[in-house]
Amino acid sequence: MFNQNLKPYQQRVCLIKSTKSR
Repeated sequence: MFNQNLKPYQQRVCLIKSTKSR
């Protein structure tokens, strides 16, 4: 059930990582 809460959080982390990588 924690995965459901992590899903939105992981998506945001992926976006932030992509922006930081650039």
